[in-house]
Amino acid sequence: ADTIATMVGGLAGAFAGMRGLRREWIAKVEANPEVNYRQLARQLIEVILARAERSRQDLQPLEAIAGEV
Repeated sequence: ADTIATMVGGLAGAFAGMRGLRREWIAKVEANPEVNYRQLARQLIEVILARAERSRQDLQPLEAIAGEV
């Protein structure tokens, strides 16, 4: 049950973003001096965007072939 709740919480968070969280929760998490969560989030976004760009590039030859068929 805890795994399913974690997955659902992650999905809900993805849809709502930070604005879906209480300010005091965000402040409590960001008070941890050992981890910069905003920086980690930015890095994760950069990885996802880079992968998406590679996927777009990989699809270009297929789209060219599809246009010829």
